[in-house]
Amino acid sequence: MEDKTQDELKLYVIHDAERGEPLGERGQRASEDLSPLERSGAERKATSLVVSCHKSPFQSSWTRAQKRLFHRVLSGIEMAKRSNDYLRVLTLTSSLDSGDFHGDFEVLKKRIRRKFGRFEYVAVKEHTKEGLVHLHLVYRGRFMSQKWLSETWEEVHGAKIVWIARLYTWKLAKHLARYFVKEGVGRFWMSWGWVYRGFVRDWKRLVSEKGFKALAYWHSWLRNRTLGKPLSQASLGCG
Repeated sequence: MEDKTQDELKLYVIHDAERGEPLGERGQRASEDLSPLERSGAERKATSLVVSCHKSPFQSSWTRAQKRLFHRVLSGIEMAKRSNDYLRVLTLTSSLDSGDFHGDFEVLKKRIRRKFGRFEYVAVKEHTKEGLVHLHLVYRGRFMSQKWLSETWEEVHGAKIVWIARLYTWKLAKHLARYFVKEGVGRFWMSWGWVYRGFVRDWKRLVSEKGFKALAYWHSWLRNRTLGKPLSQASLGCG
């Protein structure tokens, strides 16, 4: 990745708000309802997510937990590419009157899956200067309106400010993974289906057998994985 200054490295996304519904002080049309020409114009006006670092973080300077998070996020992104899934980023906030964040998120997750079906995610927490919690997620699943999310999260958790956007490029998704590593605190959360059950065991096996070449083999495995076929029977190429 090229070295970029903080001002140059801006990741543009479009709000997935319903047509005419307020998002902060300004409403946006649903991003999936925009024509390519309209989307190009909207991107210039959309909220920017800045990776606040002078250079892309060097993995050698990260902690083991940060490396683990980065690997988990990118593994799920690779699965999304393979299945041609959309990726979206979602932020949930809290308020001074909010209850238990973890418990309320579990309630929200069940409601999402009942209404929209599949919802596979990886998430990190961020603490604001005011001591409130923000939960940042990348997820694979169906479109959800900002209006529905806001109303449901307010009912569940007492906080109505939510933010949702679709990621339109894989490069953007990888930049976001680095943002997660930098901004996240504590342990990250991940659904069973973000990658697949048992993937950590397969990854550790590759590291043990392939050493520094493990990552190339791992991406090959995710791109070509056959459901139900164990890694031991796979023919992996890392070219």
